[in-house]
Amino acid sequence: PQMIRAVSPSSITQTIIQDCSFVSSLVVAAVYERRFKRPLITSMIWPQDSSGVPVFNPSGKYMVRLKLNGCERRVVVDDLLPVSRDGRPMVSHSSEQGELWVSIIEKAYMKISGGWDFPGSNSAIDMHALTGWIPEQLSIGEQGFDASRLWERVLSGINFGDCLVTTATGPMVEHQAEKLGLVPTHAYAVVQVREVPGGVRMLQLKNPWARRRWRGAYSADDKQRWTAALQRELAYDPARAARADDGIFWIDLASLLRHFRGVYLNWNP
Repeated sequence: PQMIRAVSPSSITQTIIQDCSFVSSLVVAAVYERRFKRPLITSMIWPQDSSGVPVFNPSGKYMVRLKLNGCERRVVVDDLLPVSRDGRPMVSHSSEQGELWVSIIEKAYMKISGGWDFPGSNSAIDMHALTGWIPEQLSIGEQGFDASRLWERVLSGINFGDCLVTTATGPMVEHQAEKLGLVPTHAYAVVQVREVPGGVRMLQLKNPWARRRWRGAYSADDKQRWTAALQRELAYDPARAARADDGIFWIDLASLLRHFRGVYLNWNP
């Protein structure tokens, strides 16, 4: 076992704990660490080596720093984690063999939230507890909502490393959700935002389940919109992506505004 192996957003997987907003926050933080080479979230675990990198503790005891009610708190947990009868983890985890940081941080957050029977939250609150970055919540379609202004702020904030973004769907009937490939009242991590030639505004999202992805415009199943130029621009092969569902997909801003309910921003203080 290792505490840190890859810190890859694609390896983070939610299981039966109903904490999609929290796991989406972990994914976005992992994206930030890989892009900007700054330990935004992995540095919150102790013990650490002389370089400040969290390490595996053979005794199984860890301390996680969380920001709660305006101040930093030290939350102590062990590495005992529930597994199913066939030995698979029942908590959020990394698909990298033996990597522990996802499960340890989740256990600390569940501890201060009352236990594994998590009542639910939103990503702005969860991200603030993890990073201390200032939360902002926007409801799509509410009075005063400006989609163009939102896009400008998100594009600039992410590119400069000053904004972490998640989004969430609202309630929807099951047959509609199945047709769209979306999960009702569910949080998604925003992995990338790009404005491609032609003015199309694109977002790459990850479902924290690491499966079940968007089936509408610009999905891996869309045979019309994925031109060769667009594939090169976004370094994306829809035919290859269609062969394995990892929960990561591209969606245009117009579709997101139509089918999602909220956008959650956390700003670098």
